[in-house]
Order: sequence, then C-alpha cells, then structure tokens
Amino acid sequence: MEDSITLYSSPTCPVCKMLKRELTSRNITYKVEEENYDVLKERHLLKLPILQVGENFMTAPEAREWLRGRGNN
Repeated sequence: MEDSITLYSSPTCPVCKMLKRELTSRNITYKVEEENYDVLKERHLLKLPILQVGENFMTAPEAREWLRGRGNN
C-alpha cells in the first residue's frame, strides 16, 4: 500500500500552486489541507507548503527533491 500524501498549503501561495501542478502532472494522488495546520504547529513547521508523505514532512525544496526521485511516475 502506498503512503497517503497531504499537501499543506495556502490558496494564495505561489510555491504551493507550483507544487500542486507538479504533483498533478505526475498523476500523484494527494489531499490538500488549507485550513487545519495543527499537525504542522506541533512539529514547529511554520512555512508553507509542507508535503506529508506517510509520516514524513517535507519543505518545498525537500518535496521537489522527492519528486525528482520518483522520475516520471
């Protein structure tokens, strides 16, 4: 079973929009969370976007690196 993926973002964040486009273009199924940031606050992750894959939380640069590692999937 593949890990669930959640993108914590803001509707006005340009980097968030870029990451959404990248995920969509690679046909990666993900959920967008734009209201409940409690899980991020608990981990002191205060800058959006944050990509959660399973139990791993990634900043935008880390998420882009993770996507590069997935190739054209």
